[in-house]
Amino acid sequence: MFLSIAGISIFNTRLYVSVQTTTAINASLITSIGYFALFPSLVASFCWNKGVELIGANRAGLFINLIPVFASFMAVVWLQE
Repeated sequence: MFLSIAGISIFNTRLYVSVQTTTAINASLITSIGYFALFPSLVASFCWNKGVELIGANRAGLFINLIPVFASFMAVVWLQE
């Protein structure tokens, strides 16, 4: 949830700058922001909570430190960063 709020606040800052440079705000823009900001954070929260439910909080707490490792790996593999 925090990431979606952060994403929306960054979007609002960018929107303010963009409005001054005449960027059109349409339904496609709003839909894409919802897709990229809200949807991933909700799915990630659901998956994390389901994992904690399955293996327990003590064991899941060990894996929270691996989230940046997997995120970096996926960025290299999928996005070629």
